[in-house]
Amino acid sequence: MTAVVDIHNHAIPVGFIDRVRDEGPRYGYTLSKPGPGKERAAKDAWQLEGLEELTTPDGAVTDLRPRRIDETVRQEELLASSIDMCCESLTPKVMAYSAEEAQAVWAARAINDGFAENMAAWPERVSPAAHVPLQAPVAAANELERAVGELGLRCVQIASNVNGKNLDEPELDPFWAAAEGLGVLVLVHPATGSAHAPGMKSRLGKYHLINLIGNPLETSIALASVIFGGVLHRFPRLVMCFAHAGGCAPWIRGRWRHGHEVRKETRAGGAVDPFDEYFSRVYFDTIIHDEQALQFLVQTVGADKVLFGTDYAADMGDWRHVAVLRGSSGLSDEDKANILGGNALRLLGGGSKPSH
Repeated sequence: MTAVVDIHNHAIPVGFIDRVRDEGPRYGYTLSKPGPGKERAAKDAWQLEGLEELTTPDGAVTDLRPRRIDETVRQEELLASSIDMCCESLTPKVMAYSAEEAQAVWAARAINDGFAENMAAWPERVSPAAHVPLQAPVAAANELERAVGELGLRCVQIASNVNGKNLDEPELDPFWAAAEGLGVLVLVHPATGSAHAPGMKSRLGKYHLINLIGNPLETSIALASVIFGGVLHRFPRLVMCFAHAGGCAPWIRGRWRHGHEVRKETRAGGAVDPFDEYFSRVYFDTIIHDEQALQFLVQTVGADKVLFGTDYAADMGDWRHVAVLRGSSGLSDEDKANILGGNALRLLGGGSKPSH
């Protein structure tokens, strides 16, 4: 059987933590123990006591729980969930797009070197996604070329916007050109905190709506931007996957198609080819948390455009649904094999490996 490949799996490589310990403070990255009595919102807060925390130059604080940094713990849990390989990508909260260029470049190199060490230690089970300093597009292109050419990474994760700017900004073209030229898979993940539109944060402040609605909205805006903004027209060989099943996009693609036909604004960014030609080129992960919705996604975009993902180790992820997908009555055996790993292995340049 084809290996099960998790295309959406977050980690912080321990090699990066080691580098932060050695020289991180010089670049605005620090490690610390949480202060006494610090409140934790996580449902498993009792398990986090005593863990170190990583602070990035923009002030984001992330706890270093084993599921994030201990590759042995991670691999044991993924193996128990019938996952053979993960394309691990940086925990989004650590992306720090607002950091200064020198800080961001140092961090990207340290992160990618750490991911490469994970891959060397687990060559059959880890195929990481590079992190790049997208706030400095030329530096991002250079780091992607290093990550691919020197380290052997075959994927890159980026956020859905860069400090509030959408992905169709012309300043990002050096990065898109590098990604297209290298043939890497670009995984687009919603920006942590999401929803940069005026007033949106206050409206989504309750009930975890910043994630439940904000994240799918962010992904939808990102996909709309690269289509209507002409990114996919200018770079026709880009390979892109949008997290969380593409947000709202697969469900409202008809509205987008109709708008592209009747509204000249939708073609002002250079998207002059038929809408479906652009939409048919992108990929989506499976994180939709509903079997019928997943079946609709596959029927809408095709089984060859859907990649298995878990969002490990977030509480909004689900890394225990391999059996659910395998047992789905609405998908053929061939579709299941492609979604669970065949498509990802093709995009990452891997072959077929034994599976559970």
